[in-house]
This record gives sequence, C-alpha cells and structure tokens, in this order.
Amino acid sequence: MENTCIGIVDYDAGNIQSVINALDHIGVNNRLVSNPEHLVEFDGLIIPGVGAFDDAMYSLAKKGLIDGLNAIKGTKPVLGICLGMQVLCESSDEGSQAGLGWINAKVKKIEASNSKIKVPHMGWNQVNNTFDPLFEDIPNHSDFYFVHSFCVVSEDKELVQCSSEHGGTFTSAFVKDDVYGVQFHPEKSQDHGLTLLTNFIKVCHGKK
Repeated sequence: MENTCIGIVDYDAGNIQSVINALDHIGVNNRLVSNPEHLVEFDGLIIPGVGAFDDAMYSLAKKGLIDGLNAIKGTKPVLGICLGMQVLCESSDEGSQAGLGWINAKVKKIEASNSKIKVPHMGWNQVNNTFDPLFEDIPNHSDFYFVHSFCVVSEDKELVQCSSEHGGTFTSAFVKDDVYGVQFHPEKSQDHGLTLLTNFIKVCHGKK
C-alpha cells in the first residue's frame, strides 16, 4: 500500500492535524487538499472535522469543495469523521444549511434523558459493530473516543453499521457503497482507531 495516497479535505474545520499524525504513524502517504480540482488525484479521501455544521457547509461552499466532492462521488472511497460524517447527511438540527445529501439521514441533537447523560457526549464508549471491512480485526464492543452533541439518525437501517449508547441508541458508523462515516474519532482511539484507518487504506488500495 506504499503507493496509496489519501487526501485530507481541508475546509478549516478542527482536528485535521490529529488525522495527519495518525496517518503518518501508520505510514500512509497523505496530503491536505482544499482545491476541488485536486480531489481526483487521490486514492481515497477523509473528511475530518470538529465544529459547527453550518460553518462547515459555508466553508466547503466557499472553497468550491461541495461541487468538487459531488463530482468525485462514487469514484473513490470517502471516510467522514465526526463533523465530516455529519456533513454527508441531508441536514442538521444544529443549523439551517443543507448537507451534501450523500446519505439518507439527518443529524439530531443528543437528548439527555436524565441527569447522568452529559451533552456533549465526550470520552470512550463502546461501538457495537456488524461485519464491515473497516472493522476487520476489531472486536465487537470495542471502545472508541467520542466528542459530539449531535448524532446521525436514519430510517434506512441498511446504512447503519455500528451503534452506541448514550441517552439512547445512536448511529456510530454508517456505510453506503464506498461512502463511510464514523461519529467517533479513530485518530484519537489508540490501537483500534489506527486499525480502522489501516482498514480504510486497504479499501482504497483495493479500488485502485
């Protein structure tokens, strides 16, 4: 996989450096990409992000990345992380802007059903996964690191690859064709997170 190169979509959202560090750690070639014309140059793309939904969509639009991403949809694997997962959806209760709409899902605020449920949901939590290439060699119910106040809700149960519990069950990962989304931060999730990123690279390499 030495000749596989991953583009990290740079739209001024937080946590990009952590993703770079994780990919560097597992020895994966990667570059930041903010010019939509350059998206085609990579074997796969990661959309990272920490921040507000509307700010993310405004930034993607300002850089021409919405049209650029739509143009490469279906041509290469794409992994959205946290906010990057949410922008793949249709809309979010956090703002008024439309999402990319690649996924038949909406983003809803986590409801604190009792005083023990803290929002934002921050820290380690179990991920209950079904079989998917991203979770190869990762035991079911493994812990990953989360930081979020909103979560993805979809009536299309075939999309949902993983669920977690925090004030109720929420979608912690989805997949549709070669579009993947994870609500947790693999780049902050130690060995299991690095294994997931490695598995994503294998998917990208296999599509070349």
